[in-house]
Amino acid sequence: MLSTSQPASTLRNRVDAMGSMDQMRTVESLDEEATTKGLRGWHARPADPNLWMVKCKIGEEKSTVLQMMRKFIAYQYSEEPLQIRSVVAPEGLKGYIYIEAYKHTHVKQVIQGVGNLRIGLYQQTVRALT
Repeated sequence: MLSTSQPASTLRNRVDAMGSMDQMRTVESLDEEATTKGLRGWHARPADPNLWMVKCKIGEEKSTVLQMMRKFIAYQYSEEPLQIRSVVAPEGLKGYIYIEAYKHTHVKQVIQGVGNLRIGLYQQTVRALT
């Protein structure tokens, strides 16, 4: 680390060694690169759970997810625990929640008795991010 007592020539030498300002990258560009590279390497595998899209009452998405989380915790140590991996209510998607599970029957088991959910279930197709 450079201190204020070091001569300006040392500082100039270090800047010259790093390259011109055109070649230097900003923190934002490095973050963007890391994110893009991380997503580019992600591919859904057959062993990964499916993502199920379930219709819900509009405006009740978050409360429905919380109700399902409570149900998951209640059944966690029972003889038949719920076989789901996650439940998500994205901000921009109104009237739907996502449930990550391996089978349709696992989704049926978790939504049974949840009042805000409608009957229709649809399997969401998983696409690779490019």
